[in-house]
Amino acid sequence: MRDGFIPVAVATPPLRVANPAYNQEGIIRYMREAEKGGQVLLIFPELSLTGYTCGDLLLQSTLHKRGLKSLATIVEASQPLNLITVLGLPLIWEGALYNCAVAFKGGKILGVVPKSHLSSGPEYSEQRYFSQPPQGNGVIEILSQIVPFGTNLLFKSQRVENFTFAIEICNDLWTPNPPSIGHAQAGALIIANLSASSALIGKEEYRRTLVAGQSARLHSGYIYASAGSGESTGEAVYLAHNLIAENGEIIREELFTYEGLVSGEIDLNFLASERIRGGNFKGGNNANYQVVQFDHK
Repeated sequence: MRDGFIPVAVATPPLRVANPAYNQEGIIRYMREAEKGGQVLLIFPELSLTGYTCGDLLLQSTLHKRGLKSLATIVEASQPLNLITVLGLPLIWEGALYNCAVAFKGGKILGVVPKSHLSSGPEYSEQRYFSQPPQGNGVIEILSQIVPFGTNLLFKSQRVENFTFAIEICNDLWTPNPPSIGHAQAGALIIANLSASSALIGKEEYRRTLVAGQSARLHSGYIYASAGSGESTGEAVYLAHNLIAENGEIIREELFTYEGLVSGEIDLNFLASERIRGGNFKGGNNANYQVVQFDHK
């Protein structure tokens, strides 16, 4: 990190549907690669630990238990790393199943964010499996840790001014009122999106425009990690379209057929200055948000 520039990365690891033990190996490998490259924030795709296209297996307790077991292995592998990692898996909270993103660093889980807007349509059936998130934040016990659970979480560095990020998941961005709007108004300068967006003709350009436009509207960095072809086991095709945007500009982009990692730097001081100059973020709007602090070198 230098002069407000934050090194970030998005990765699409190799994936076998409903096989967390296999998927954890690729996740750990990319964590170590990102750490070696000096990145401090790494984002994986939606439900990257279990696979997005598990169908009715998402309702099976066996998959949930294996997902948690693999998550424990991954979190343990994070202990010596300076890296903040965000990955996806299904989690049960108060008797209901949620499509979640889990943020962790140094062997400690920072928080869990459920998806706000469940996808529906020809290739999606999330409402069959997952519940809508609660209105307010709560807590969840996961791997013997009690951590925040909810959509209104801000993850804030104790060391670097302006290094605050928040999370939304795939379809959250495609809705008329994305959660990232509230996240940015509450102080997040980086938005991380864990996605499993299918491949359709013309969708690549639309996705690129959507990510760039949201980063411009919010004067933010926007990190978009998308599922790869390992998910292409049913009716839909997935090609990892990974994007890093800053204030309306796509600064890094890769379209992977199977797996890969893309990295870049986001200029937080520039983004903070743009918000001040624009005057649209005065006063903040974080009354309903919980701030989760993390430390790093």
